[in-house]
Amino acid sequence: MKNENTVLIRFNMLQVFYWCGLASMGSFVSAFMLSKGMSNTRLSIMLSLYMLCAFIGQFFWGGLCDKLRTNKKIFILCEFWVLALYYLIYIFSDNFILVNIFYPILGFVVVPVAVILDSWILKCFTHRPQVFGPARGWASAGFAFFMLIYAQMIQRLGYGIMPWFATVIVGAAILIAFLQPDVPVTENIGKGGIKLQDIGNLAKSPTFVFIVILMLFIGLAMSPVSNMKIVILESVGGSVSHQGIDSFFLCFFQLPFLFLSGLVRRIPQRIRIILGSSGALIMAILDLLATSPVMVITGTVFLGVSYSILLPTVREIVEQKVDPSIKTTAHGICDAVYGSLSGIISLLYVGSLIDTVGTTPVFIICICIGLVALGLAVTYSIRMRGQNPNG
Repeated sequence: MKNENTVLIRFNMLQVFYWCGLASMGSFVSAFMLSKGMSNTRLSIMLSLYMLCAFIGQFFWGGLCDKLRTNKKIFILCEFWVLALYYLIYIFSDNFILVNIFYPILGFVVVPVAVILDSWILKCFTHRPQVFGPARGWASAGFAFFMLIYAQMIQRLGYGIMPWFATVIVGAAILIAFLQPDVPVTENIGKGGIKLQDIGNLAKSPTFVFIVILMLFIGLAMSPVSNMKIVILESVGGSVSHQGIDSFFLCFFQLPFLFLSGLVRRIPQRIRIILGSSGALIMAILDLLATSPVMVITGTVFLGVSYSILLPTVREIVEQKVDPSIKTTAHGICDAVYGSLSGIISLLYVGSLIDTVGTTPVFIICICIGLVALGLAVTYSIRMRGQNPNG
């Protein structure tokens, strides 16, 4: 690849602009709609629909990338749609019916873009897979500092600044994407594109099936807290500014593990799986005990650290175990069950449960599910240790 370092720098910039673009509006839709008078129950249902569409979108867009052998064109197309949907949500924010239509469509488009971008980088740098961790590190750094400052700006200036920031940031991501090379067509991919049989073959890999199941349980332990974070913070005296601080620390403490992912890769996968599975459980325990926003934010830190270990490990396993022709689809499935399917399930009950009896039962449910996830990880680690006593 010509000018490889330049291409890598632009990919790092793309990561930053994509995640800051998501933060510019997508991360604050919940708080925005609550400020408009939407109830927790209705918000929970809307977020559940968002996750459902995101879950479907992971399969649709990931499969389309693999079939058309292009991540670049799909990324650019999705970003244009994201920007249009941001404007529609803001303009019609007083009409809850329309917002309940536009916001799920946003989930269908914006959530899969993260996987499309990650897979794009991995496909362009198959000879240097270690660049993925630092690339996501730049994303976390940009997201962290942007959220910290941006939340304070919203607190002082109001939600009216969101579409302006979204236009600049998402627009910048689109411009940079145009400058990037597309995925190299060097993989052994059949002319027929992606087939159901190819996707079904993923189920024949015990390792991949385990990863999918584990990601689902971790997501089920994490999702109720993460998706209703503003409600949880407000229940202990916090505000939207604390949400920005929470997001800052979530990403800031990921940075050492992402930037030093080459060193972290020296830790056996079985140990990294356990470390990556523990964060959601610790977060739920601290949230249960929380009496101030500080404890909630501390729990978020543990989630961030564990996720910074978990994500590169999962990407690494998929790259090792999955046929090149469906890697974007496989990455999408992992992300879909972690962030979307788990969100669909948890958001069906969390809003009404909070409105009815408060947050405590939610945290207890998350702790129980987190224990299951950790148990699965430990069991799998013992099995891997038995198969490779020296690893």
